[in-house]
Amino acid sequence: MNNRNDKTIICALCGKVMVHETVYPIGRTPSACCDACFHQLPDCVRSHPCDITEEAARILLRKQMEAKRHINAGSLYIRYKKMDYYQHNDVLRFSGYVMDMANISGFTFYSTYKEELPDKTGAVVHIWCKVFLREPAVFLLDYVGESPLFYRNGPLAKQKPWATFYRITGLDKKRKEKDSYKGSRNDGKKNGADPVHDAKVLFMINEDYTLDDLKSRYRKLQKAFHPDNGEGDAEASQKINDAYAILKRAYQTSR
Repeated sequence: MNNRNDKTIICALCGKVMVHETVYPIGRTPSACCDACFHQLPDCVRSHPCDITEEAARILLRKQMEAKRHINAGSLYIRYKKMDYYQHNDVLRFSGYVMDMANISGFTFYSTYKEELPDKTGAVVHIWCKVFLREPAVFLLDYVGESPLFYRNGPLAKQKPWATFYRITGLDKKRKEKDSYKGSRNDGKKNGADPVHDAKVLFMINEDYTLDDLKSRYRKLQKAFHPDNGEGDAEASQKINDAYAILKRAYQTSR
């Protein structure tokens, strides 16, 4: 952000003439952007304004204006963390940006481990969301919030605190469509999956884990899911075994 008080500058997004006005960078060149346009962009774009083209930024502003017209005064919405879904208007607010659901081509949540709960019954995870737009063809990635997940409810991969939000908005279908499209592009490969990352997510374990951490988490998960406990899940138990082997091998390789 620069203060330009010595000459006239044109906003690259709206064409406004800026005189004695705060100027923000936008685009990969970058060019100048006025205060009004800059603060209508998504939060994630404003934090990295030089990672988007000027044309894409202009389309984002235009599409947001169109989406806002669909929201009536007093419209009810469903909230999940920092996301609002206007069910009757079919409009989503995410990262401080309003968009029509019809302009969303895909939708993905990510969970990353933060810390274990004090009573050792589960862990707190950070939740991130990536929304893929049709026009412009960009994605918005932003932090949504954090949520506790409990060992007794199954591996992290099976626990989705956003599942209800997915179902209500219909975004679960969009994700399946996108996964199917990615699968066809990868010629049957597992969508570019990273076994070590998936194992860390399932175990809810930090990047700098030790073998003791790994063994402790393994015992807790198997205690909950091993078939011998009467209420176990053989498939989940096998996945835990596979993940343990992957993480143990990754740890030994990195040392």
